[in-house]
Amino acid sequence: PIAMWAITTRCNCKCYFCKVWRKPVIEPSLKQALQTIDVLDKMGCYSLSITGGEPLLYPHLEEVINYAHEKGFIVQINTNGSMLAENVSRISKADLVTISLDYPSEEHAKVREHPNLFQKALKGANACRRANLRVDFSALLLGEQDIVKLAEIARSFNASLVLSYPDVGGSLHADAWDLPSKQWLAECFKSAIALKESGYPIFNTMLGLRDAIQYLESGKRSIPCFAGKSIIYIDWD
Repeated sequence: PIAMWAITTRCNCKCYFCKVWRKPVIEPSLKQALQTIDVLDKMGCYSLSITGGEPLLYPHLEEVINYAHEKGFIVQINTNGSMLAENVSRISKADLVTISLDYPSEEHAKVREHPNLFQKALKGANACRRANLRVDFSALLLGEQDIVKLAEIARSFNASLVLSYPDVGGSLHADAWDLPSKQWLAECFKSAIALKESGYPIFNTMLGLRDAIQYLESGKRSIPCFAGKSIIYIDWD
């Protein structure tokens, strides 16, 4: 199985579509974190995706990544990018760094309520590239986004662009904000298919994109949910 671990509730953004930053600090001790990796290892997990909150605010992140790496896990870090440039050395054993990037401009900073976040995210991506760390970008589809420009940014870093949406891809926070229209989302996924066919680095599979469109237009899905079967979600709440 693949494990996704929300390792801390600490966050330095105040995204209107998320509740995590409103919570008190909830996170495991180092001992608890390493024991969790041992349990996941015994369960046969091979991939560990660490998220938050903002995982770079977790004080034991470097030890957790290094231990998971020693155990043979493929380790992914999901970050808002605000602290990435100055913390690359702490995550040097990660296999992939996924940076949130919802808009190809400082509009990204506005929706996440963090000054200069767009530039900080790109600076972090550059720092990762210099350190030979693989990066990709993840865009949460909030509405009125230019996915062509987002895909161009990803391509400039030799990275992929992941498109996600709570009603299609799953989210803990979908009740915290007004969802964009199904019509806009379907058109967005159709555009993503065209971009992918044109060679743009869209990470989502064709099957997944077409299934999202089908779900939005008919309410039916062809791909079943794998939560609890091949995907495990962990938090400390």
